[in-house]
Amino acid sequence: MTDGQLEEILWRHTPSEEEYIRNLKRQFGLRDGEEISQSMDRLRWEQVNHYDISPIVEWKWSSNVFFRRHSRFNYVKPHSHKHIEMQYVYSGCFYQTINGEAVVLREGDVCILDPHTIHDNSMSGEDDIILVFAMNQEVFNNTFFESLEIN
Repeated sequence: MTDGQLEEILWRHTPSEEEYIRNLKRQFGLRDGEEISQSMDRLRWEQVNHYDISPIVEWKWSSNVFFRRHSRFNYVKPHSHKHIEMQYVYSGCFYQTINGEAVVLREGDVCILDPHTIHDNSMSGEDDIILVFAMNQEVFNNTFFESLEIN
C-alpha cells in the first residue's frame, strides 16, 4: 500500500460517518461539513450519534489483534473491554473520559488502556483521525514485555 492509498483510506468517510453527519445536520440545523467543523467545540460533548461499541468489537476479531480507524462525528458511551486498547492520534485530537478523568490526546500521542478500563469518547471531527489497536493480554505481554532486558 502506498502512502497515498493509506491517506485515502484514513480520510474517506465510512457509511456510518455519512449517517452521523446527516444526523448532525438534521439535529442542529447545520448545512454542510464546514459548519460542522466550525461547531465542533460546541458539538464535541453532545451525546448524539452514540453507539455501544461492544458488539462491534466482538464480531470483528479475526485473530488476537484488532485494528480499526475510530469513527468520527459520534459520541461513544462509557464502556470497557476485555482486551488492551492502544489509541494513536494520527491527526487532530481525541477527547475522552478515562475512569472519570477528562483526557485530551493530540496528534502523535498514544494512550494504552488496561482491560476493563471504563472510558468514553467524545465526538471527533473531520480532522481527527484516531487509530485503534486492540490485543489480548497474552499478545501484549509477548510483544512488549518479552523484549525488555532483565538486569
